Amino acid sequence: MNEEKTAIICIDGQNRVTLTDEQIEAIYRMQRNAYQLMDVKAHCEDYTLDEVPTDDDYQGMVNMFNDKHDCNIAENDLWEAAIETYLEM
Repeated sequence: MNEEKTAIICIDGQNRVTLTDEQIEAIYRMQRNAYQLMDVKAHCEDYTLDEVPTDDDYQGMVNMFNDKHDCNIAENDLWEAAIETYLEM
């Protein structure tokens, strides 16, 4: 039998929330994406752009960064490659 795992998280020492592994993974991915959006916006400040990127543009750059991700390449180099490739599209 395959039981689903859960975690109980205390919010304020009194209230507890029970989350499944899938819910924890979804929260993690959402938070990681939020941090990556902050990263890409900071990296874009290093470029002279004709237009300010939209939220969709930033998300496209994050997606490209994730597609190109390679642990053997410095993160800043990956951001540069993802941003430049996206802007060339």
